[in-house]
Amino acid sequence: DGKRERYLIYGGDNDEEPNDGPFVCNGVIGPTREITPKLREVRHVYQNLIVSCANAVDGKAELWNRNGFVDASDFEARWSLSRDGKVIADGVIGSLSCAPLSRKEIDLPLPKKVEPVFGAEYFYRVSFHLKADTEWEKKGYEVAYDQLPFIPKTAAAILMFIFFRVSLMPLSYLLPLREDPQHTSAA
Repeated sequence: DGKRERYLIYGGDNDEEPNDGPFVCNGVIGPTREITPKLREVRHVYQNLIVSCANAVDGKAELWNRNGFVDASDFEARWSLSRDGKVIADGVIGSLSCAPLSRKEIDLPLPKKVEPVFGAEYFYRVSFHLKADTEWEKKGYEVAYDQLPFIPKTAAAILMFIFFRVSLMPLSYLLPLREDPQHTSAA
């Protein structure tokens, strides 16, 4: 039809020698500079501010500042609580002071009341943002984040959690084991 079509080729596609042989274009950034999920994962793994805890409902977590020279207070910390992927509460923590290459226990602000919903999954997210414009990005840019488990500690939530887990078990786990008469040995 005479139309020009753009496509990607690499060494060896036209039988030229020498070439790269079995070269592939599946890096963290695609050959046409498209962002892949791998790039987002690398960004998270390489981030320098890490927040961790077993259950954010306790209101305590550990902040690990892996920066070599920058205090964590140079960034604005924010939080949000989501249920099944939808934010139900959020706010600003402000500055969290943590010296470079150190760890510190921090207090997490919690929403006043969380009504547990049967089968719902809750996550508490902490993120760190630039306080001012820089040469490489504008104020408010997210430089790091972590998602923490949030399991409401009410009797109803605990019972729902247990019931939900048990209801997903195969029935054979709940029935007592019986001996098969054909496979029993005579004494």
